[in-house]
Amino acid sequence: MRDEGPVSRLLHAALAVGTAYLVVTDPFRLGAGTALTFVFTQSCIKTMKSLIANVATACGNDGHDAFWRRPAACGRESPGFPSAHTANVGALSLFVVRVIGVQQWYALLPMLLMAAGRLSDQNHTFLQTLAGCVCGPLLGVTAHKLALLMGIFDTPSPVWWPPLAVVTLVVVPVAYLVAQVTKFRK
Repeated sequence: MRDEGPVSRLLHAALAVGTAYLVVTDPFRLGAGTALTFVFTQSCIKTMKSLIANVATACGNDGHDAFWRRPAACGRESPGFPSAHTANVGALSLFVVRVIGVQQWYALLPMLLMAAGRLSDQNHTFLQTLAGCVCGPLLGVTAHKLALLMGIFDTPSPVWWPPLAVVTLVVVPVAYLVAQVTKFRK
């Protein structure tokens, strides 16, 4: 299995540090919101990957070079369309810049760097990373709109939000650590 390249690894580290900073400095607003955005985006992308692979296979697009398959050099059998890494970075970046109120184009740089990283480490094709670049910002905007509709950034926030934020801030890191330990043991 091909490992992550230095660009992908560096962006993952930066994203983890940035998210940890938000959790510590603003746990009930940006911290929990960012964690929930990640869960939302990851769930949507995983569902899309499975659905696209199943529909493409049913339509006869199941060869070794099918658009939804990862490059052969990757050594992974899981569907690669769209790139979850690229989409997650795009969604999280856009969510954060919308909440803090800076220009939205700032979210493009980390997403494009991740797309380049995923191409250079041969874990995705250009089409797969392009799809991640389209899906990620759409999911980030959707997560932000949902957060606004639910009133989680209102003062005061809804009574259900602080308990959900606490659960999120405990469950998401624990689930991540369990996934990493499981991956390490394989």
